Amino acid sequence: MRKYLLVALVFSLALAVNADFVQGLRQVNNVLMQVVPPEEQAKTEQQQPQAETVKKPKYIFYFIGDGMGINQVQMGVDYMAQTTDGKEELNLQKFPIMGANRTYCANAFVTDSSASGTALATGYKTNYGVAGIDVNGDAVDSIAVFCHDHGMKVGIVATVTLMEATPGAFFMHQGYRGRYYPGAYDLIDSGFEYFAGGDIWDDDASDFNSNITKENYQAATNIFARGVKSCLLDKDGKPVIEWKTAKDVVKDGGYKYVDTEEGFKALQPGCGKVYVSHPCKGWGIPYRVGYKESPFLKDFVKKGIELLDNEKGFFMMCEGSFIDHGGHSNDAPKTLYELLDFDDAIGVALEFYKQNPDETLIVVTADHETGAMSYGYVGDRVQDMKYAKCEISEFKNKFKQYRDKVRECQENHSAQLKGDFSEVKALIKEWYGDIHLSQGKKDRLKKAFKLSMDPNYDPKGENADPEYEGHDPFCFAVQRELNAHFGAKYNTGGHSAAPTPVFSIGVGAEKFGGFKENTNNAISMAKLVDPEAEFPRKPYKKAILQY
Repeated sequence: MRKYLLVALVFSLALAVNADFVQGLRQVNNVLMQVVPPEEQAKTEQQQPQAETVKKPKYIFYFIGDGMGINQVQMGVDYMAQTTDGKEELNLQKFPIMGANRTYCANAFVTDSSASGTALATGYKTNYGVAGIDVNGDAVDSIAVFCHDHGMKVGIVATVTLMEATPGAFFMHQGYRGRYYPGAYDLIDSGFEYFAGGDIWDDDASDFNSNITKENYQAATNIFARGVKSCLLDKDGKPVIEWKTAKDVVKDGGYKYVDTEEGFKALQPGCGKVYVSHPCKGWGIPYRVGYKESPFLKDFVKKGIELLDNEKGFFMMCEGSFIDHGGHSNDAPKTLYELLDFDDAIGVALEFYKQNPDETLIVVTADHETGAMSYGYVGDRVQDMKYAKCEISEFKNKFKQYRDKVRECQENHSAQLKGDFSEVKALIKEWYGDIHLSQGKKDRLKKAFKLSMDPNYDPKGENADPEYEGHDPFCFAVQRELNAHFGAKYNTGGHSAAPTPVFSIGVGAEKFGGFKENTNNAISMAKLVDPEAEFPRKPYKKAILQY
């Protein structure tokens, strides 16, 4: 009877005017407290079984989507739904727990990748542009080092060179994120078993000679002694040092260097420490838009599992680095394709989790959002991005070639190309598919095309149309109108301060829910691995070459 009275009371109070609503809530609370007195509530809570001690994860996957905000994820969700008639979804949609991170760094409201990477890796907020050191210049340990010290093997995977900002933050200690050559020494010092991504960059260290003076060359050669082939003084007394390449440093540091697909596929457990460079041998692996060849991120993760699995488990960090590039270039198809590639890699970890659900933790987040991308803007044809065959910079090159050819034809009185809009319409179809554009979009493209083809028009001149913000009018308009057609609008070419999503599944996944600082991820992982150990930690200071 009392239960029915409570329901009636709550219902009648809900119909009350605002002035009576607060008082009504108090009445409901009083009734509830009469049903269960305070002392009885306390006794009941004491009788509740205590939560079980959280198990230690044997396998940890830490995925970081560089530049990935929640709108980028939503774009991927809608793309999958519309291109598969709702039959497939992102792997990210299979995670039961979601949270969000604040991304600011110690000295800037909008962070860069090295500062945010350091926070995600070490649990320390640090300054813009530095990797693996705190605001005082002291080296700090990453969660990867922590796990390695606890017997777990470690893999670092990315779509860029591993000395770049975010992956580098897991093993480098540099006051400037661009120090790839010194980063090679940090890489071999880490002892991590598996690196896979872009090539070992900054292969030529000769530029160090111009930065080394008589006052600091002794410190430099002490730090990099393993890389100095010879050190002589020129006639002016300036030291001239002959260096090993960064690649040689890594090889001489005990790492097997693999840069062919055949060599990659042939890697087997027990092969020792390895650095895998994508066969393209570039700073990063090819963008997925318009390029379908393997290996890609998911292949690196599969091989990492194969090589790292052992009795004590492993830690693997995997960065989808080029979602960020799609944001910087305001290129919706590039953003989407890189997100899908990243999600494919996450799918590999999820399959592993299904086989080892009681021993695996997977955490997915981002270092920051890039582009301040709003989604759902004007258009709703996200599925049309399936026709995209190139990134926007490649389209711009194609248009420049076309325009130069038209002018050449005009000079030679050739009728091969006339410079009509119909000709570039075919170019759009070739690279972005036969998408249906509204009449308004076509009119804006025609206007921009006319300006671009005018040999007297200067995009940066005094009479330039401000609508195109100093860019080539036609290329700018194509990018803007296609993004709008796909449903995306970018508000900056840089990073934003937007919170980043956090997805988690597996052992201890609940630790990563809620709205928290980005430092929480590494700290929570460390507490799961060893709740008694100190973390974050900076057990040593390391000399850092300043130049």
